[in-house]
This record gives sequence, C-alpha cells and structure tokens, in this order.
Amino acid sequence: MSPITKLALAVVAIVCALAGAFLVAPDGKSVSLIFEMLSLAPLAMSLGMNIRDASLKATLALPNAASTTVAQAAGFDLEVTAAADLVAAFEILLTAPALTTVQLPNAATMTYNLIASASANLSTPTIIQQNLLVQTGAGGVGAALALARARIPVNLGALGFRYVGLQIVSGSTATNSSAVSATLEMLF
Repeated sequence: MSPITKLALAVVAIVCALAGAFLVAPDGKSVSLIFEMLSLAPLAMSLGMNIRDASLKATLALPNAASTTVAQAAGFDLEVTAAADLVAAFEILLTAPALTTVQLPNAATMTYNLIASASANLSTPTIIQQNLLVQTGAGGVGAALALARARIPVNLGALGFRYVGLQIVSGSTATNSSAVSATLEMLF
C-alpha cells in the first residue's frame, strides 16, 4: 500500500472516529475518547499483513536433482484483468525450509522466484520477482529456514497476467531436496 493511500485511510479513520466520538458521547468524556482513538492511528498503520487464509497457501517440494526447476502446478488467482490494476492489499510470504548439508552442500544454492502467468497452470511463466530468496549452503551446516515477503506489482493485469506462483531452481551442485517443501502464502 502506498504512503499516500495509508495517509488517506488514516485521515478517514480519524474523521470517522471523531464523528463517532461526538455522536456516541456528547458529554465531557468525548475529548478523552478522541485522544485515545488518535493515539491508536499510528499503531494501525504500522501493523503488517499477517492474516492468513488456509485456501491461499501452497506447498512445493524442492527439486530432486542439481540444475532443476520446479514450479507450482496451479497459481493463486488474483482475478485481475487487463483493464484493471491490482488494488487488493496483500503480501506474499515465502517460507523456505531448512536444508541439510546433504541437500545443500557448501556453496550450493537454492533460488526462489515469484512467477506470473495468464494461465491457471502457470504455463509459460514470467519471473516477476527474481531471487526473492536465495539459500546458500555454508559452513558445513546446509541452510537455515528462511522467510521472505513480497508485494505483487499493481499492473500485473495490464501485463496480461492473472495468476502468481512459486518457482524453485536448484544450483549445479545441489542434490535431491524433494523430501522438504517450501510454502507460499497470501497474507492480508
């Protein structure tokens, strides 16, 4: 959400709060109620998007060999068209699993990309956020669980895309990591 949109929402919330305070409590206590409501405005603006919807969560097994690319079989439908911008306020949360030294030896990489397509099965995908997350094996311990958040470009529909999903690319020295999965979720 852009800073101007956030500011506009804050102004609307404050005006509604002020009007509500005077309509609900026209006595002498309304002034303190107004200040209490105003003090909550910065808190509301700083909260991140953390509401989850179980139907908007996908898991994807990591590649089973070196130099292999895997992608979701079905993308999230953003329901945007070429005539409309994406105006929904949400984020994408990627959770990459912890990987052992067998799965991700030193200097080996696992790269996570956010892709978009006009088709629900994500055929002919276009990478819209390359290297959203890159795990690199190091120190003889593999790689730790990692998280990454992203926002979707608002002009996705105008570019001819309606669906988004996850693509994972294993590096040339990575091994079979298909026993673990990455998760992609939409947060509101």
